[in-house]
Formats: sequence, structure tokens, C-alpha cells
Amino acid sequence: MGSHADTALALAAAGAIPDLDLAVQHCKSHPAEFLCVIGLVEEIISNGPLANLSRFNREKKINAISIAAPAFESACDNEALAVVDEPVQIWSGSMDERVPHATNGALVASALPGKSDVNQSWKP
Repeated sequence: MGSHADTALALAAAGAIPDLDLAVQHCKSHPAEFLCVIGLVEEIISNGPLANLSRFNREKKINAISIAAPAFESACDNEALAVVDEPVQIWSGSMDERVPHATNGALVASALPGKSDVNQSWKP
């Protein structure tokens, strides 16, 4: 289970290899997105657990993944998620202004090679 910026970490535990350059490009394209405004992308790149991706090993005990309010998913494209074959449940708020579904939850759902269950809560 991962929420917000930890969702990329949850996916990395399942074998995903986030592309940090994609996250930087995302912030250039969507500078008003909360993670970009507060500088979290730069912080994660310089000091966060994803800064050293080589230390991650796929955890074979993971049978399914559930992520809530996924953020930092701009770093996870088709190539990054290619090895994630576990079912992924995605909880994403359709009215979430901090981590919009279109630029976060929807991205990871479309990039996953296997089954994903997308739950968009908080619909008007």
C-alpha cells in the first residue's frame, strides 16, 4: 500500500524503475501541480529513497498493490512499469486538486501492463 509520493516507492518494490527525468519534465509541463510547487520532485531526486534506484530489489512476496492518491506517477511510464505484473488497485480522487487523476492515477493505470482496478472517488 502506498499513498501520495510513496506510490512510486510501492511500485518500485514490485519491480518498477521510475524515470526521475520524466518527473522533472512533468513539472516543467505542469508547474502548478502541488508536488512541483512545493519542490518535492527535486527533494525526492536529491534525498529521497528513489534517488538510489539501484538498491531496490523486486519483492517477490508482493501479490497485489493498492495505491491511494497516486502522486509522482509521472516518473512511471510503460517502460518503468513493464515488469509489474501484479494486480494494481488505484484510488484516485476525480476532484483532487493536489494530485489530479488525469496527470497521476490515469497515467499509471494506462502504463501498467497488467490488470488495474481504478476507483475514482469523490465524484461530484
